[in-house]
Amino acid sequence: MLSINKRTPLQGVTITASSNEQIIATAVTDINGNFQLTNLAAGTISIVTFAQNFVNTPQTIVLSPGETQQIILSLTPLTGTITGTVINQQTGEPVQGASVEIDSFLPQVLSLQQL
Repeated sequence: MLSINKRTPLQGVTITASSNEQIIATAVTDINGNFQLTNLAAGTISIVTFAQNFVNTPQTIVLSPGETQQIILSLTPLTGTITGTVINQQTGEPVQGASVEIDSFLPQVLSLQQL
């Protein structure tokens, strides 16, 4: 699993495989962003990622008997809004035209790849 923006691995993302609403396999991405789900039965399988601050969107795959698939999963970051008022500390009055800068906000779209 890599950050599309930075091309750096993302570790610690939980990947689950389900069939008929039953979890049949779970994996966690390693330090290189890789994961593997093994011993999956043939049929329709739902793959879901669980990563904090990202939308968890299921993907469905269909496996044939004996088949191995390489898949790419994309994660979309959850977004938010910051609102507020800049106040003059001495007067307590709002400061008109003040600029606010966000220093450590890096939105990312992430991609997962099964190897």
